[in-house]
Formats: sequence, structure tokens, C-alpha cells
Amino acid sequence: YKIRKNQIKDVRQIELNYVVEYFEDYAKKEARNSEVAKFEAMKRTAKLDIERNNREFETTLLDMKVLNFIIMNRQDWFVLDRFKKASERPYNYSDSNKYKNLVLKGEQFVRNNDIDALRKIMSELSEIRIDDDYDFTSLEDVNIKKG
Repeated sequence: YKIRKNQIKDVRQIELNYVVEYFEDYAKKEARNSEVAKFEAMKRTAKLDIERNNREFETTLLDMKVLNFIIMNRQDWFVLDRFKKASERPYNYSDSNKYKNLVLKGEQFVRNNDIDALRKIMSELSEIRIDDDYDFTSLEDVNIKKG
């Protein structure tokens, strides 16, 4: 905590760099023009927040992560990979019965290539996930490769 507090600008810059790099490397090519413009505006705001040591930085950074997630979650391959990871980690979920039922439904949706229904399963899984910020902050957990 003390190190973070004493080096807050450097820590924030590292966090911002990670989110921006993720956007540039993966999300931008899938983003709509309006989303690119929104992300760029948030990036400028985050940089100003760092310079001014503004407490709004964390909110702006979270908004950037959420936008990255929204963009990526439209990609079928991304949803499939997230489901695969979720189905391999029952220990991350608080309700084991609900988890098992959702995974079984999800597997059926995968077999039927019903990715929209699978998105709903992922949403329900996120409701019982122990680490509930996973969807927005752990995008690196998904293998970023199409196909």
C-alpha cells in the first residue's frame, strides 16, 4: 500500500499502459468507430487524471476495461474461449449446483453453435463467480487468437 501510494503516478501509468496496449493489440480492430473515439477520449482523461493525481483515474480506467470487454464479448471466439476457461474452473464459483447446470447448458449451446445463448450463460456464471471483477479486468486470461 505504501509503495503504491508513494509511486501512485508510476503505478497508474503502468495500469493505463496495459489497458491501452490491450485495446490497441486486440479490441481496436473489432471496435466500432464510435468506440475507438470513446476509448481515445477516455485515454486522454486518464492521462490528465494521472498528471493531476485525480481520484477519478480508477473510474476512468474501469470504464476503459469495460469498453474493452464489451468489444471483445461481441466476438464469438472470445465467448467460446471464456466459456472453456470457466468450465475448467469450478472452484471459482460459489454455487456448485448452479455452476454445473450452467456448464451443462453452455456445453449444449456450444454443440448447437448458439453463441448468443452462451453469452447469457456467461452472464449467469459471472453472477456466481467468486472473483466478480473477472469479466472486466482479466481479459488476459483468454487466449487471444482467432479461429
